[in-house]
Amino acid sequence: MERLEGSGKLTSHQRAHLTVADGPGAHHPVAPVHRHRVGGTEVVSLHGRLGDVAEAAHESLLESLADEPATGLCDLSGVTGPPDAAGVEQLASVAAEVRQWPGTALGVICPRPDLRGSLSRQPDSEHLVIADRRRRVIAGLARRPRPTVVRAPLPPVARSARAARDLVARTCLDWECSAQVGAATLVISELVTNAMLHAGTDLSVSLARCGPWMRLAVRDANSRTPQPQLVDTSQVSGRGMLLVAAVSEAWGVLPTSDGGKVVWAVLPAGARAAQHPTTALHQQVRSTTRRPQALG
Repeated sequence: MERLEGSGKLTSHQRAHLTVADGPGAHHPVAPVHRHRVGGTEVVSLHGRLGDVAEAAHESLLESLADEPATGLCDLSGVTGPPDAAGVEQLASVAAEVRQWPGTALGVICPRPDLRGSLSRQPDSEHLVIADRRRRVIAGLARRPRPTVVRAPLPPVARSARAARDLVARTCLDWECSAQVGAATLVISELVTNAMLHAGTDLSVSLARCGPWMRLAVRDANSRTPQPQLVDTSQVSGRGMLLVAAVSEAWGVLPTSDGGKVVWAVLPAGARAAQHPTTALHQQVRSTTRRPQALG
């Protein structure tokens, strides 16, 4: 198995559609989708006809983003058959997630010119690094901005909301993003409170800055997806995610490989970004990312 530059220990994730890497000398039947980590890079390799593997590959790529790697690689070297239009569209739609998830650059290794051309013509493909060889993709990823990330585990108790606000406020000041302290602490407070009420598991809070954008995320181990509900105007609660939507440039949910989820929101990192928001961040994503509404 080829290692990436600067790689460290290789680990693996196993799901129904994934293989297990037991070591460089292991021999296993080739599975349709194989996901593993090399250093700070999540690698998802595809084998077989694109139409047969695109859905599982798309899910695996979303799970990779939820793990917040430094970079991601999708290796299409093992894809066979014609570039199925539906498969190309589904696979390429992960670019919308990359656009709305600042901080993780995603590259696509695609030796076949026909498939590479089809992917390059899809919407948001400019947010992917697509090339025919691994070294060219890695070189392209190296030129993408890397995020600064702060993470903290939190228990599902009431004081965690305040702890998350304090962490975000201190980090914003350290990053000289004082103009966003109010919005960022509001968002993280609502995300943590929502997770405590509806998930009830241990949490992980992350705050990432990449270029002009700031990403806030809360991960829990509950698979329950937030569902829209009507807001009762006579009640004080029930407006949490509406507040998040009101102050965020984009927000949504990513599935995780352990059956949980990550609820995230993106804010401008400073006043300049707030005055010139990127319209792409306001667009509705077309993949399995869900946009929860009106949860307490």
